[in-house]
Order: sequence, then C-alpha cells, then structure tokens
Amino acid sequence: MLKILRYFFLTVLIFLWAMNVFRPIFSWVAFSGAFPDSFRYGDLYRLSNLPGFKEGYDNYNRRCEIPIQKNVDTDLYVIGDSFLEQITYLLPEAVHRFEYAHWNEFRDVTLDTTKRNILVLETVERSVALRFGRINDNFIVHSPPPAMGPGAAAPGAAAPAGESSGELPAGPSVTAGEKAPARPLREVLKEQALKLIMKDFDQRVEDVLLSGDPILKIKEAKAEFNLRVFDRVNENVVLSRDRSALFFKDEALEKNESSAFAPVSGDKLRTAVQYVNETRRKYLAEGFDEVYLAVIPNKVTIMDPEIGTYNRLLEMVCRHPELEAPVIDVYPEFRSAGSPVYLRSDSHWNCHGIAIWINKLSGILNR
Repeated sequence: MLKILRYFFLTVLIFLWAMNVFRPIFSWVAFSGAFPDSFRYGDLYRLSNLPGFKEGYDNYNRRCEIPIQKNVDTDLYVIGDSFLEQITYLLPEAVHRFEYAHWNEFRDVTLDTTKRNILVLETVERSVALRFGRINDNFIVHSPPPAMGPGAAAPGAAAPAGESSGELPAGPSVTAGEKAPARPLREVLKEQALKLIMKDFDQRVEDVLLSGDPILKIKEAKAEFNLRVFDRVNENVVLSRDRSALFFKDEALEKNESSAFAPVSGDKLRTAVQYVNETRRKYLAEGFDEVYLAVIPNKVTIMDPEIGTYNRLLEMVCRHPELEAPVIDVYPEFRSAGSPVYLRSDSHWNCHGIAIWINKLSGILNR
C-alpha cells in the first residue's frame, strides 16, 4: 500500500512539474474542465477570497450583448491588454477584419490597401509607463505581395546586395573588446533549469489543487475572519474606504510605481507621450490610415480616487499638448455613469463599461 501511495504522489508531482514547465500542458488543463478555473469568480476574489466580493459564475463570465453597426470598409487592429482581450468576441462584429495582439505578442500582418486601416493602442492606466517606454512593434507590417513581372524576384529569393532581406535582426551580441562573464556551462544550465521549474510553481499547484468550491469555502471563512477580527485583507488587494470595492494594490497603494497615487515626474510623462507619438508615426508610415490611443481608467480612479492624492496621469497623458494621437477617452463617461462600470469581483469592466467604450469606438469607425 505504501508503495502505491509513493507512486501516486510521484505521478502527481511529475504532472504538476510538467504543467508548470510546459505552457501547452497548463493551457490544456485550464481549458479542459478537468480542474476548476481559479479565475472563474474574478481576479480580485481569487486573491482576497472575500465572500462579499464573489460574483456568481454566470454573471462574471457572461458575454455582453451590445449592438454594433458593422463597417465593411474598415479593418481594425488592436494592440492591447486584458481589457480588450475580454471583448475580442465583440469587435469582429464591427468591422470587415479584426486583428488583436497582446502587448506580449508579435504578429505579422499585411494591410488591405482597399480598406480603411485603423490601429488602436490600448492599455489600462496603471500600465501606461510600461507600455510606452519604447516604440512598439507588436504588429510587423508586410507589404502586399507585388504582381510578378519581368525581372521580379521569385518568392524566397535572396535580397540583392545592399538591400534588407526582411529578416528580424539578430539578438544583442558582445561588443568588440568586451568579454562575457566567464561562468561554467553546467552552472548556467542548472540555474536556468531551476528558474524554469520553480517559476510560479506554488501558484500552479494552488490553481489546480486548491480552487474547488469546498476549498474556497474554507478560504472564505479564513479571509472573513481576518477582515472582521484583524481588519486585514490579502496583501495584494486594497479595500475602498467604504469597503464596497476591491482594488489591485499595484494601482491603489502610493508606494507602488504604477499606482494612481504615485507622483508623476515630468520626464515620465514626456517619455510616455514621446513614445506614443513615435509609435503612431511608425505605423502611419507603414500604411495604417489612423492610429488611436485608448487608456482605460484604473478601477480605483473611478470608484475611490480620494483614497489618496490622485496623480491624474490618465488626464495628463490624454490631454497633453504634444500628444499627436487622437484618444478614445471614456474617463468622463465612467466618472458620470449612473451605475457601476466595473465588476465587483474583478479589476475589469462590466457590460456597462464595455458598452460605453464600444459606443465611442463605433463613433470613430462610422465617421
């Protein structure tokens, strides 16, 4: 019996290790339904386990029914984060062609020159400095294939001397005269393997083994006890002053650089605006007809901006006199909305917030 248990636990450990190291395995597990989705009640509930911020599965995961007028003469491209990733099922209904790339992805695209090509650069407010610290190139734009004629090079032929082959540049190399730090290959490989194996391992184990509803009931009891007795919540979340809303600590604590309450230097502001402008110019030169900036307000910016001294980064970027990109701005509408625009259990917007943004986008698409 003891031998059987040993093999059982060894098998489980190997499975968890493989899931942690190989993303396809983790993705398969996440979408197979074999284990509960740890995000099914919202990302803020997942961190806090506070039962008062647990929205029902159907409410959190439902698709929004928002009527959209289709524009068959427009192709829409988006470089964005999880806010627009959340509504990729809606956006194709608005245009002839829709392409989405996350900020962590790179995609090859060929523009249809017979269509109006619009690019939206979208980010949540807390990530403005992160997203616009460089010229973005998530869409690698290729020219339409030319018609073959006399003297035309066959596909795949080498580029003439002095011309670019279109291949991506090689990675950084050691400058002449410099010497790379001498480290034994075995030590380097061991270090990299250990990092790969242990990266997010604890979180993966918790996602798979400790996310079932019976376990969540225990976590909820503990979280509620800590809140009522010790006035304490998970270190990764912050309660609003009236305790009606939850926020990520990254956006709500002044000590965090990405917080809505961290001081904004003039250099930080100018850098963000500069790289928005340079990214826009780059994509216009590559064939896009219009390039827009969309900054989604932090949840705390709308629901409790007085929790600290709001730095107004969103407004300063979107209304900067040197900003060249037109802005899809929902900040005024979100502030004056008569009902919540964010999910209770999550940091993202609800159907009301999505509808406001979609309405703004539709106005642009159908000009």
